[in-house]
Amino acid sequence: MTFSLYGFILGASFVLGLWNVQRLLSQDKRVSWDVGALLMFLFGIVGARLYHLATDWHLYTQATLIELVAVWNGGLGLIGGLLGGFI
Repeated sequence: MTFSLYGFILGASFVLGLWNVQRLLSQDKRVSWDVGALLMFLFGIVGARLYHLATDWHLYTQATLIELVAVWNGGLGLIGGLLGGFI
């Protein structure tokens, strides 16, 4: 297994985001911490993919719908992930 700085930054941002969700939701007992963490994760992945598609659209002009959502083939934008997770 190789170390990737990009993966480390994504993981660290997820952990910091979880900490922030826990801190914010500890003040509001109406929402479960698990729900907040799941939403943060999902919005982060969607935001990262949308950012990648927006900045590298020339790679996907002839792509199918499956290829547009194929995050397992690579293509996540860090800034979009942070913005999506923040939302």
